Amino acid sequence: MSNNTIKTDVLIIGAGFAGIFAALSLVEQGYKKKIIIIEKGNNYFKRYCPVDHEKICNGCGGVCHVVSGFGGSLHYGDNVKLSYFPSGRALYKKIKDNYFKYLNKILDILEISKSDFSSYDVSNDKYFSSQIKGYPVLTLNSLKLKKILENIYEELNKHSNIDIIFNSECNEIQNNKDEFLIHTTKNKFICNNLVIATGRAGLFWWNDYMDRLKIKYEPPTISLGVRFECPTSILHPIHQVHNDFKTTFYIDKHKFKTFCFSSGQGGGKIKFVNYSNNYTFLDGHTTDEDESDISNFAILTQLKHNDNTPLSFNEVEKEYLTKYKNLRTDKSGKPVIQSYIDFKNRTLKNKTLKDFQNNNIMYSKLDLEVKRLDKVLDDKIHSSLCQAFEKVFLDFCQYSNFDFVSSIKQISVIGLELEFMWNLPHLNSSMETNIENLYMVGDASGVAQGALQAAISSYAITNNIIK
Repeated sequence: MSNNTIKTDVLIIGAGFAGIFAALSLVEQGYKKKIIIIEKGNNYFKRYCPVDHEKICNGCGGVCHVVSGFGGSLHYGDNVKLSYFPSGRALYKKIKDNYFKYLNKILDILEISKSDFSSYDVSNDKYFSSQIKGYPVLTLNSLKLKKILENIYEELNKHSNIDIIFNSECNEIQNNKDEFLIHTTKNKFICNNLVIATGRAGLFWWNDYMDRLKIKYEPPTISLGVRFECPTSILHPIHQVHNDFKTTFYIDKHKFKTFCFSSGQGGGKIKFVNYSNNYTFLDGHTTDEDESDISNFAILTQLKHNDNTPLSFNEVEKEYLTKYKNLRTDKSGKPVIQSYIDFKNRTLKNKTLKDFQNNNIMYSKLDLEVKRLDKVLDDKIHSSLCQAFEKVFLDFCQYSNFDFVSSIKQISVIGLELEFMWNLPHLNSSMETNIENLYMVGDASGVAQGALQAAISSYAITNNIIK
C-alpha cells in the first residue's frame, strides 16, 4: 500500500440522504471502525445554483450543486416532499418487515411522526377522471430542511471514526477480492466495504461502472416527458387535494403519469439538473416562502419497443436526446420553452419570451430559449402527450373553477424531463450486489427513489457490515 493510500473499513461514495444515513445507521449500532464518505460536491451551505437566483446556468464546472454536495437532491434552501408507505413498495418487497422498523428510526431522527403526513381523502376521486395515488405526503419547508441538514452534519462530526471529504470525485474502482481500491481526484482508498450512494449526481458514471465491475442488473424503463407551467390559482387547489398529486393512465397504449407536482402556498419553481454528460434536465419544487403566480407539474411516458421491452439509454439518446441537444445553439443540451398551443400545433408563433409576456403565457426562468420542443417527439408520443395533458388539465380547471379554453392559452411547456434511468441491480435484503461487500443504496439501488426511501435502504446494510 502506497504512502498516499488511505485505509478504511467502510467507504461511502456520495453524501446525499442515502450516504449520510448509511454512516448514521452504522454508528447508531455502535460501529467503531473507520467510515469515510467521499462527495464530489460542497458542504450543504456552499451549494449555490445561479439559476435559482435568476442567473444563467454555467454548469458549475461539471458538478451541479442542485444534486451534488451534502444532502444530495435535498438542496439546502429548498422544500422537500417525504412520501410515506405505500410509496416505496419496491423497497419494501426487498427488505420486508424491517422496512417499518427502519422508517420509524428515521422519523425519530428527523423529529417528525406519521401523524405529520397528510392523508388523502378518497371521496375526492369523483372529481378526477383517473385514480389518484393516495399515499401520505409531508412537505418540509426550507427552514425545516435546513435544520435537518445542519443537525445531521453536526451529529456525524461528533463521531471520531467518521470523515467526510468534499470535492472528491471517484474516478476508478478496482475489486481486489477481499478489498476495494478506489481512486478519486484527491486520494486513493482501500476499503473492506463499499457503499454506492451516488444518486442523481453519479447516475451515468455509475451505470457505466456497473458493467466494468460485472454487477448483475436489469435495464431500467426510462420515462420521457415535459413540464407544464400553469397558474398557481389553478394548481394550488389540486395541491390541497393531494400535495403530490399523482395519477397514471393509458392513451393509445402509451402509459402516462403526472409527476413531481409543484404548487405550494407560494407556487412552484423549476430547477435545472446538470447530469455531467452534456445534458441538463428538469426538476420541480413547491415553494411556500416566496409567492409566485406560477406553478408546475410534469407528465411522463415510458419508452418501450412494440414488444414492450424498454429502450436502452443509447436508443433514447439516438431517438430523442440528440434532437434535444441540437435545439439550442448557445447552450447545447439545456432546457427550452414553447407555448403549449405552439407545442400542440407544431409551430412557433410565440418566438421570444417577450411574446410570452405580451400574450400572458407563463414562464418563470430567464435562462430559457424559445425553441421547437415539439420536434424532439415523434408523432405518436407527441399526440398522446397532448391528449394526456388536456385530460389532466381539464380536471384541474373544472375542480378549480377556471375556464379550460382560455386557461390553456397561458400554459408553457419546458423540456426535457427524463426520469427512472437507473439500472436495476440484483440486490439481496441487505442491499448487497452479487459482489460481496459492495452495496447500493438510494437512487443507485433502483428501488429507493425518494428521501425517506433512500434513508431506509441505507439502514438495510447495517447488520451485514457489522457482522
